[in-house]
Amino acid sequence: MTATDDVELDLLEQCRSGDRTAFRALVAFWGDPALQLAMTLTGDEARARAALADSFAACWRELPSVHSANPFRPYLLTLVARAALSYGTAGGTGSLDRCIAMLDQDARANIVLNGQSNLPPRDIARAQNVPTAATMLQLRSAMRSLQTCLGSKPGEALRAAWKDVHLERAFFDDVLSAKLDDPFVIEVRRIVQRPPQDAWGALTDPTAIPAWVSADHAHVRGGGSLRPGGHIAARGRIADQRRSLDESIITIVEPPSLLAWTTRSRIQPLHDPIEFRWSIAIADVEGGSELHHRLRGVGFPRGLPGRFLRRSYERVSHGMQPSMHRGLERLAALVEATAR
Repeated sequence: MTATDDVELDLLEQCRSGDRTAFRALVAFWGDPALQLAMTLTGDEARARAALADSFAACWRELPSVHSANPFRPYLLTLVARAALSYGTAGGTGSLDRCIAMLDQDARANIVLNGQSNLPPRDIARAQNVPTAATMLQLRSAMRSLQTCLGSKPGEALRAAWKDVHLERAFFDDVLSAKLDDPFVIEVRRIVQRPPQDAWGALTDPTAIPAWVSADHAHVRGGGSLRPGGHIAARGRIADQRRSLDESIITIVEPPSLLAWTTRSRIQPLHDPIEFRWSIAIADVEGGSELHHRLRGVGFPRGLPGRFLRRSYERVSHGMQPSMHRGLERLAALVEATAR
């Protein structure tokens, strides 16, 4: 793992927690390769930019439920390819455009992802949640069709079709920002008769955390303070029902209004965790504060462990909202018990 990987992982966690500044940086980093892919598939810069706006908006909505073990680049570029194809084929007069247009949509997307964006078949398959063998067979068939149509090596033609286009800096503010909402799965609220500073103090008190998150033996690493990147280890219960070993990673600390974190919950004997993205926002209201507790998304690992964990979670998921209500009530009691 490189320093660049670490920066991107941090950005992704912040985006999953609803940080638009982090998402702006992510769009700036991936904007050019995403636009170049969209240009190849649409053949038109206006349609490519429209597809880019759709795919980045979908990325913003979906990221809280995308497991952190899934590579981001294949996931994003697959979103871009699908969005670009929804705007129509390239429709150009060049031989490559005409030959690509003869393929079905899935093959068209995959051959450009592989031949121009250099995504290996395994990454394309993982991003689309299909077997790798099926993707490899599809790519071989599509390459043979292109070679027959072009009369030359399709890989070279795909690389030569690369467009040197760049995403303007104003894209986020002028186009994308209006498409972004604040996604969450569940929200519970509670008004407390204390100012935001008191609510924030109870929320971020490491000694109070086990009382309102229904966890035992919670331990905050790094001196006991909550800070971005800080870890909290605990024994918890999913929906107050299923025992788990939890590790929470703090992603946003914005006093006195917002705390966000990801909890990776491991159900023994499996090692792969379920990932829960949480946040609590504190709003200043007349006579006190309003607490907004949100579950922003739930991410499952791939493969057999993921399928087992998804089924296990579905059996207890009906208890998530009541469990969040109980936790918020416990937090409210701690806030209201602060010295006046």
